[in-house]
Amino acid sequence: MFWKDRKIREELKEFLIFIFFLCLLIFINCSNSSEPYFQLFDDTKLFIEIGSDEENKLVSPLIYQIIDEYYIDERNNVYVGDISEMKIDKFNKNGEFLYSFGRKGQGPGEFLNFIPPFAVDSKGFLYASFIDIVTIFNPDGSFYRISHFPDKFKRWYVMRIKIDYMDNIYFLITRRNKFILVKSDKNLIKFSIIHQDNKREFRDTSIPNAIGLFIPDFDFDKNNNLYITDTVDYKIYVYSPKSDLIKIYEKEFKKYKITKKDLVFPTFRGDEIISLPEVVLSKLKGNQKYFPAIFGINIDNGRIYAWNSSRDKEFIFQIFKMMIWNLKKDLVDLLSLMNHIKF
Repeated sequence: MFWKDRKIREELKEFLIFIFFLCLLIFINCSNSSEPYFQLFDDTKLFIEIGSDEENKLVSPLIYQIIDEYYIDERNNVYVGDISEMKIDKFNKNGEFLYSFGRKGQGPGEFLNFIPPFAVDSKGFLYASFIDIVTIFNPDGSFYRISHFPDKFKRWYVMRIKIDYMDNIYFLITRRNKFILVKSDKNLIKFSIIHQDNKREFRDTSIPNAIGLFIPDFDFDKNNNLYITDTVDYKIYVYSPKSDLIKIYEKEFKKYKITKKDLVFPTFRGDEIISLPEVVLSKLKGNQKYFPAIFGINIDNGRIYAWNSSRDKEFIFQIFKMMIWNLKKDLVDLLSLMNHIKF
């Protein structure tokens, strides 16, 4: 019989092993959902509608012209920074308007020219800051108090504020494109440096702070570990609740240079595009010439979502967002590099 032939038995054995692994591969592919795991929502479904075109402001504010900042707290309440009215509106998870924080002005609890970065703790207190001071609002929207940064952090600009599961407050601050992540207790008494990133630091003072400014992002897992991205490379640094560096996630990633096509951004009117002259590109040195590998990070259900992108042959790359400081000197520096601008 044929199975008594040793050569035939060996060939049959190899064939069966091949069939086994082929079936295993098919099983693995079929067991996975046809939808990729990173499709986080159904883009055909409207979840929440914020704002209204009706004239009844007691029901909901009018349509927002510009949203400067936003935040979602642990109860899924949504906070929207309305730059046209200089206030922060709070909505519940169903999109119903509740009340507002702050108003236009230069006094305590008031905003001027822009809405600063803000975050909300587990008790509903809202913390807002841009430079030197932190403004704190009560959970009902009323002004509570002002707290000051320590002297060593004076004249640093706050780019992001986030609060961990223990209500410790984290401020991502920057100056000349050097970034420091500062941790504070909820009473804003003790401040400590957790992480520093100077890979994009500008030493040429003729370059406006806005040019090439890419902000690290950070988030927390359920164990209150901190994850923060690198401003250049594909790296995610993980810190324990005691602020010890415990892990670095990293991998090879092709870096993409910033080109002339990237130096565009919309005017405040939103209907025009202004281009910066090519002289800006010549001033970018080293790491400043490249986009970051990671633009943002989210931690959810034990999974790390690192947001990145890449170019294709038709140059589809629209994630880059130009930042413009609201300080007079830096704005004048920026305008001096432009051929023309219309507000």
